Amino acid sequence: MPTLAIVDGVSIVIYPGDHTPPHFHAWKDGRMAKFEIETGRQMFGSLDRRSIRKVQQWTLRNRELLMQGWEAAKTIG
Repeated sequence: MPTLAIVDGVSIVIYPGDHTPPHFHAWKDGRMAKFEIETGRQMFGSLDRRSIRKVQQWTLRNRELLMQGWEAAKTIG
């Protein structure tokens, strides 16, 4: 799946056929973290604190876009 957005240098990606709960992967400088779409909670991974905070803030403002990406990815996978 293509990158949905780039937030402060962090690529936001949703993979087709991925497991629930709805989440996305955030990549920066070869490091990855997963975030829950509904809450913005970091589920796993390692990014620097500033990037985590920026991604969480962005997530809370863009849940609708992320859920659209999640639903679209389910139809691909």
